[in-house]
Amino acid sequence: MGAALGAAEAVGGAKAAGGASGALDAVGSFLGKHKDKAKSAAGSLGSAVKNFGSVGSAATGAIVGAGVGAVSGVASAGVGAAADQVKGALKTSSMFLIILGIIHYLIRLKLGLGNSFSLYFGFVLMIIAAYAVANKMDVKRKITVFPIIAFLVWYIAFGGSLDPSFLIRYGIAWILIFSALGVLTSGESITPFLSGFIPVAVFFADIGGISVAITQLGLTPTSLMSSLVLFMPWWFFFGIFTLPEEGDSNALIEIVRIIGILYLIFVFMVPFVPAMGYENSIPSYDEFQSAEQEIRDQLPDTENPAYSNLVCTIEMVKSITDENQFDIDECVKERQLNSEIKSLCTKLEGFEEGSSDYESCVEDEKEERAEDEQNIDVAGTVDNSLVEHTDACFDLEMDSFPSKRTVRPSSVSSLQYPIIFEVDNPKEQLIYVYLTCNFTNTKTKESFLGEISNPEIIVESDSESIVKSCSIPDGQGMNGTYKLTYEAEMSGLETISYLTRVLVSEEMVDSEIIEEAEAAYLSGSDSYSSAADEFARINFAFGSPETNPVIEVKDEDISDSEIMLVSTIENVGNGKIISVDAFYIGVEEDFTIEDYNCIVGNSGSVIIPEDNSKGDTETLSLCFINPTANVIEEVNLQDFVVQSYKANLLYSYLISTQNNIEVVIYNE
Repeated sequence: MGAALGAAEAVGGAKAAGGASGALDAVGSFLGKHKDKAKSAAGSLGSAVKNFGSVGSAATGAIVGAGVGAVSGVASAGVGAAADQVKGALKTSSMFLIILGIIHYLIRLKLGLGNSFSLYFGFVLMIIAAYAVANKMDVKRKITVFPIIAFLVWYIAFGGSLDPSFLIRYGIAWILIFSALGVLTSGESITPFLSGFIPVAVFFADIGGISVAITQLGLTPTSLMSSLVLFMPWWFFFGIFTLPEEGDSNALIEIVRIIGILYLIFVFMVPFVPAMGYENSIPSYDEFQSAEQEIRDQLPDTENPAYSNLVCTIEMVKSITDENQFDIDECVKERQLNSEIKSLCTKLEGFEEGSSDYESCVEDEKEERAEDEQNIDVAGTVDNSLVEHTDACFDLEMDSFPSKRTVRPSSVSSLQYPIIFEVDNPKEQLIYVYLTCNFTNTKTKESFLGEISNPEIIVESDSESIVKSCSIPDGQGMNGTYKLTYEAEMSGLETISYLTRVLVSEEMVDSEIIEEAEAAYLSGSDSYSSAADEFARINFAFGSPETNPVIEVKDEDISDSEIMLVSTIENVGNGKIISVDAFYIGVEEDFTIEDYNCIVGNSGSVIIPEDNSKGDTETLSLCFINPTANVIEEVNLQDFVVQSYKANLLYSYLISTQNNIEVVIYNE
């Protein structure tokens, strides 16, 4: 570690290195202060074991004094063996990494994100992790530290610069060092050198690398992503990963391994979350932490799944003698839901827990969740045979994009940031496009609108490339790093969904002819509708049940139908639905409709949440439909009829892209 800090000082990073050393001293002080308490606890444990032996002796009345001495000896031997186990475990750098990793995780939870102590603590853990991975892979420990030295110098002294010319020079310097090590060690340094990059990767994950990826790429956090952001103590698990194999004979090491496995199972097996362009430098530590805080704010503040599982497991043990079987899954689900609703009503709505407003909020949320569970959801698929489909995207030509500009204060308004908006329109729809741009300071979070000349465009041809520039308004000052966001609002979009159904006469339902018809006209995806790979679509299905593509048409009492029609509108693009202008499900030629609101609607009949994203659905009205007399007659004449049905969705959609820019102001 001294070599790493020395290298950092050589390039101007003495301050940060001193902070890292201070962090290590603080940890050492912490362990030193608690050493006496640990010894006291061990002594108390030994006394308890001895007392237990004595109580057992008195109770039986059959054990003589020699027996009591034997029990006491066994107890002492047990305590001694336990102490040996602890000493053996603490000899490994992995166990130190596990202990310090837990402390580091708790510090972040207690002090919050963004504190500098946590950053320097992370530097220390990287170096310990390098030794741990070296011991695990049985390679030279000193060489595994070299990549960390390279990283610390680059990250601290050079601010994580991604300037190509700098990276080439810096990379060549370390390639020469690596080559020299390879020659001196006859190639034995290759594996330990490369393994030294693993702790660097864990460091980025720990400070918020996944959150940065989510925000920069505009991803929707999945359950796995959410778990990694909220509940993953990275250094603790890296320590478990690097525990030595020969530790199998050490009970403490095995217990730690089991705890780690149980934690992973509890966290990642529970469904607790409802279903980058070029920069001149990587995000700073504050930006990493800001991204993580942004993602945490988006996610429901639920109870840690590991704790929920533990509490419910205890409840299950308590109720083991009850007549009714305890449902541990339902218990976990309920605790997660209650903690999420509590967070929503206190954190987001601002109600004080226990107040009447809080109680009303909780009750309303539970009723709304119950109604959502009663809605019948319907899926849809992409029809890959429809290769010609409407698409649109932004294109930043990074080779010429001005990511960093140095200008006089008077020249800020002359800055131009070009963008290309590509539209594929094979159906030659009349698409209205409105372009906007926005600048947000990455530190102060202050934002302002940029200017785009002639932002309204009408696309009529089958393909169009729109070249525009975003400029700075007159009088607007800029200095620092900004997130530049381009947005395109598109209206006049139409997506058509298709559904196949086989209408069968009552007498032919179980015949071989129908089986042949199913094989000839249906596929495994025909339970639901399909559409081209566009921005949004209607998912719809009907039958008995609605997922059955074969519909039995009965002769008598056609008014008492069991044919249910369900539908949803789904966001399947990487942007968001602005509005639904109209929809129509074309089934009325073959079926009488109980409620026309379930097959036709306009902008006033469908409300799409403003924060919708890819995968979100909005359920439309459910209704029952009945085959018309003409359909019954046709089916009886032909035994079966194969029909294809269409659903049209007219809507407006918004897509966006982001890129970081830097403006440096200089005065003459």
